[in-house]
Amino acid sequence: MSRSSPDLLSSPYVLPWLTNPSTPDLQTTKTGYIEVDDGTNIWYGLSGLALSPAAGDKPPVVFLHGGFANSNYFAHQISALSSQFSIISIDSRGHGRSFDGPGPLTYDRMTLDVVKVLDHLAVPKAMIVGWSDGAVIGLSLALSFSDRVDRVFAFGATYNPSNVDWVAGKDSPLARDYFGRVAKEYKALSPTPDRFGEVAAKIQNMLETLPQWDATTFAHIPTRRDSAIAPLIFIVAGEKEEVVLHDVPFTLRDWISCSQLILLPGVGHFGFLQDPLTFNAMLSRVLTYY
Repeated sequence: MSRSSPDLLSSPYVLPWLTNPSTPDLQTTKTGYIEVDDGTNIWYGLSGLALSPAAGDKPPVVFLHGGFANSNYFAHQISALSSQFSIISIDSRGHGRSFDGPGPLTYDRMTLDVVKVLDHLAVPKAMIVGWSDGAVIGLSLALSFSDRVDRVFAFGATYNPSNVDWVAGKDSPLARDYFGRVAKEYKALSPTPDRFGEVAAKIQNMLETLPQWDATTFAHIPTRRDSAIAPLIFIVAGEKEEVVLHDVPFTLRDWISCSQLILLPGVGHFGFLQDPLTFNAMLSRVLTYY
């Protein structure tokens, strides 16, 4: 090592999967609300390149966050990609800046919300990046609206509530820190800041009952064997995933024909915060893979 080179070993190495970095700030060029068919107002933010319908342009990238969270959690990724892509971030109903609608929360309902935002923005097809619940919504889009999906980067997805280690998901130090954090963020961002307890109960009920998918469900996703414009599916997991059971991404890879499995080294369920450089490098590769 030369005298002018930085001493890369000057700081002790911290195991990424044991960290819970702070939520970054989201930078947007435009924000708005779209009222969906049941009267609920869903928040979206635009970043990066201007949306363009021109033939040959890359489809925009839609970021879908995890349960109890908000779009700010993907700020590192949105910032890194903003010079290359048009980016749409959506706060799921009952999360972040979006309103909570009538009735229970379901993945089907939140999938329809995403489609309504795409319709409002005149986006015929998008690339979906989802984390946890957002990854489930991404797979739901591929199942029910495959013509609107170019590809899905599904990080930390599940296919059944039994896929979750509920002790780690609720009672680990990282989980306790996360739930304290999201409660504060909800109060700061939500148009109904005093309803976190009520909305959190609805989210938890969804997590404990949905989705209910199996191999026959995923057989409905078209593949590139069937059509040159079928969605590409990337199942992504952290090597040190602590919330979703370790066999789940392998099962999803086996059940979803032509899907590809990516394991990110040294990170857990919050890998996009724990090691954003590695996460962003792989995400950029997937989004530019044609």
